[in-house]
Amino acid sequence: MGVVSQRSGNVRGAIEPDAMGTFNMQNIRVMVIDDSALIRALFCDVLDNAKGIEVCGVAANADEAREKISKLSPDVLTLDNEMPGMSGLEFLAEVMEKHPMPVIMLSSLTQAGTGTEKRAFELGAAHCFPKPISSSREEFNATVANLTEIVTRVAKGEVINDNPAADAPGQEASAYSSDGTIVTLVAGAAGLDVIKQVLASYPEDCPPTVLMIDTDRASAERVIGSMQGTVACEIEPAFDGMEIKRGRACLVHGDIGAVEVIPGARPRLRVLGPDRHPETRADRLLTSFAEAKVAALAGLLPGKGADGAKGLQALIAAGGKAFVQRPPDYAPRDRFDAVRTLRLELKVLKQDGVADWILDQTSCKSKSTERSEIEPETAATA
Repeated sequence: MGVVSQRSGNVRGAIEPDAMGTFNMQNIRVMVIDDSALIRALFCDVLDNAKGIEVCGVAANADEAREKISKLSPDVLTLDNEMPGMSGLEFLAEVMEKHPMPVIMLSSLTQAGTGTEKRAFELGAAHCFPKPISSSREEFNATVANLTEIVTRVAKGEVINDNPAADAPGQEASAYSSDGTIVTLVAGAAGLDVIKQVLASYPEDCPPTVLMIDTDRASAERVIGSMQGTVACEIEPAFDGMEIKRGRACLVHGDIGAVEVIPGARPRLRVLGPDRHPETRADRLLTSFAEAKVAALAGLLPGKGADGAKGLQALIAAGGKAFVQRPPDYAPRDRFDAVRTLRLELKVLKQDGVADWILDQTSCKSKSTERSEIEPETAATA
């Protein structure tokens, strides 16, 4: 199972060896942290039925987990990365600073070779375990078959890396290399969790990215800017003349106003300042990419208003790639419905497919370049 190393430093193991080097077995106390009640129940069922392991507590988010860790003193944490509020990677960094212990990252984004996996190990994770994509009992059982063994091993202080090549010099670049396509994501408050997932999945050499968020500066920086330092790429507030380059995500919040791209060998952002028509600033930005004739990929995430749909139309006409996220039940449908009305030929993605599709479409090794058209009957019932 990949590279196994013994943890050093001040991270304790739950099972300590005696003077003869023999491990004295005792129940390993595990806390399960996941925002999904179903996933919490399934993991608890697996772990509680394993010999030598007991679940001492559960938590739905970082705030709840923080309080329970102090009270319950678990030996091992299983930690979901995609949680509302503070992400799993952010909380992992906090745990390693204040309560160092073995942490198993459970996430659909901690697949071997991703930027999320690499960053998780850098922050101190003991293992990155793939979260079941389907909630069916059969798939769940197949996925978590060796979870109890992993819990026991990390409790002894082992670090289990299934993708050691990613840590070797030059290897990560071979796994993903940006083709230079500029990624632009437009989102309201309901799309912020998806943006966090995308940033968490980005490798250090991520595609040049512009994030246009329909919130004020404080809200955008609290949710997105706080990820700086816990992800592999740079996240910087946009400014006039800012270069849109690999390894950087440019954050454009509502207080910045309207922006457009300045074409050239090294494309930059031009900040136009407060906009009299903020409801069309995404259209303006995406249209500027179309007019500049730079390689671009853009996506509309859930948010209020139709802003961005006409910009996508212009970008597609100019040969760019585009997608729209299918909104979950709780999110506004405005942008999705605007795209459907225009009958644009683009990719329709679910939340958990956005990050992988972006990396696939912007990789030098990508072979998946064809767009798929929205099926009228699918769009009509979404």
